[in-house]
Amino acid sequence: MKSTKKIFMAIAVLTMAAGLLMLTGCGLLIQHDEELVGTWYWNADGAYRYTFNADGTGERGFPETHQTFTWSTLGDLLVIYRDHSRRNEIANESWDFEIVDDVLTIRSHHAAKTNFSYVRGGTEQNEALVGRWRWDTNTSYIYTFHEDGTGTRNFPAPNDTFTWSTHEDTLFITRDTLTAGIIRGEIWTFELGENTITITSQQTDEAPSLVYNRIP
Repeated sequence: MKSTKKIFMAIAVLTMAAGLLMLTGCGLLIQHDEELVGTWYWNADGAYRYTFNADGTGERGFPETHQTFTWSTLGDLLVIYRDHSRRNEIANESWDFEIVDDVLTIRSHHAAKTNFSYVRGGTEQNEALVGRWRWDTNTSYIYTFHEDGTGTRNFPAPNDTFTWSTHEDTLFITRDTLTAGIIRGEIWTFELGENTITITSQQTDEAPSLVYNRIP
C-alpha cells in the first residue's frame, strides 16, 4: 500500500514538472519569483550558496563544486533545470519553497523529509566594520576587515584568511582554507556600538555573543 502511494506521488510530481516544462517551452509560462532573486547562503555552511538571477539563470554549490542551472516558479513550486547532470542524477528538480524573514526553506519533491534552509546574503561590505577588532575576553584574538572584502584573524588557526560581506545586520565570513570539523562559511548577526562590535552565530544553538573592541 505504501509503495503504491509512493508511486502515485512520484507520478504526480513528474506530471507537474513535465507540465511546467511544456508550458515554458511553449512560451506560455515563464515565471521567476522576484523574492528568490539574489544570493542565499546555506545555514549549515555558508560556503555553499544558491544564486538566482532575474533572467532565470542560476548557480549553486561550494566554490570547488560549481553548478549552473535555469529555474522557474509557479506559486510556491520551484523547478530547477540543471545544465549538467551525471548518470542516475535528477536533471529537473522540483521543490516547494518558502521565504520568511530573509530565510529561504526548500523542500524536495523527490526525497521525503529532505529540506534545506538558506539565509539571504549580500555582496556589499558595511564600511563601519572595516578596521581591526580585538576580542574583549582574549586580547590575542584580532579580526581585520579590509575594504575589498578580504580579512584576517589569528584563530581558529594562525593567519586565518577569509572573505566577508554583509546584508543588513548579517555578517558572512568564508574561510579561504577548509579545516576538518570547522565550518568554512560562517553566518553571524552583528550589532555595532561605540567602538565595539557584538557578533552572534546563527549556526550554533544558544551561541554566546562575542564582543570586540576597535583598535588602531
